[in-house]
Amino acid sequence: KDIAMVTHEVTKKVNREKVGVKQVRVLWAGDVLHAIVGTHIVQAQITRIKQQSRDSNDVEETCYDFVFNIKDIDECVLPVSHKWRHRCSSTAACRNSQGSYYCACTESFSKGVYGLGACAGEADTSSCCSVGKGAGPSAEVDCHARFQCYTNECPGDCSSMATCAPTYNSSRYVCSCPPTHFGNGRTCRTGVQPLVLRDPRHDSLLYNADRQVVSAATTCGCVKPLIDHCSMQKCGLHEHCVNDHAAGKGQCVCDKGYLLDPKNRKEFGCVDASMPKLRLKGPSVLEVEQCHSYEEYGVEIDDENDEEYGR
Repeated sequence: KDIAMVTHEVTKKVNREKVGVKQVRVLWAGDVLHAIVGTHIVQAQITRIKQQSRDSNDVEETCYDFVFNIKDIDECVLPVSHKWRHRCSSTAACRNSQGSYYCACTESFSKGVYGLGACAGEADTSSCCSVGKGAGPSAEVDCHARFQCYTNECPGDCSSMATCAPTYNSSRYVCSCPPTHFGNGRTCRTGVQPLVLRDPRHDSLLYNADRQVVSAATTCGCVKPLIDHCSMQKCGLHEHCVNDHAAGKGQCVCDKGYLLDPKNRKEFGCVDASMPKLRLKGPSVLEVEQCHSYEEYGVEIDDENDEEYGR
């Protein structure tokens, strides 16, 4: 990693192979060796007692070349428990490089589009997670670990009738309904069942039961538009039309508070379901002395449909 590590390795080798060693001085002014794959020659000056001499001060100095052959390790295939294993997220693929690795958004993850988090906007970390001067290897590893890729999140919340297609961008995926259906393809909330009606005279005109025009973006699921038979049905006074899709027709029914007069259906149609109640205004009993004046209070009509009487 650094000069201390190099000195340690050189000293260990010298003491293992030489006797009478008094000092080891490493002559290395190069960069750190960590992750620099290749052959590196490090010189060291060895001070030791001369052979056959009994005087510990009778020393000689010799220079030796020490060869450090740093081999590449494929971090992508190391066991999970290995401390040198790659740190790519589950959304990115590990790619081995000379002396290191990088994380990439590949075809199996995101069609090679841009990543998220660290190195956002890049397809991989090969150019943006390199170690700069003064930064340790942990900085590079952390940079790789923060890199994320868009993934295939289908089927997501698409309804069973919709087709899900990943977008590999901030929209994540899109849900598409069959050509014969209408809606945004997203699963509806529990209890929500949208109704879409189509005017047979204008196929492009779609609306809900309240005759409000609807849009696919705000209509959940995939709904097959039903023909609005009531669009061509004329009903009488106090009547409204109800679609009978099973029978394929619109049927006129009485409004709330009205009933169909079975005897005079054609003449009266839907009539008031209850007779109006008349209530006197003022006191129910009025006592007037002879030759005195009095005031008529009139009556009130008590009926939920009293607006029909115009009183």
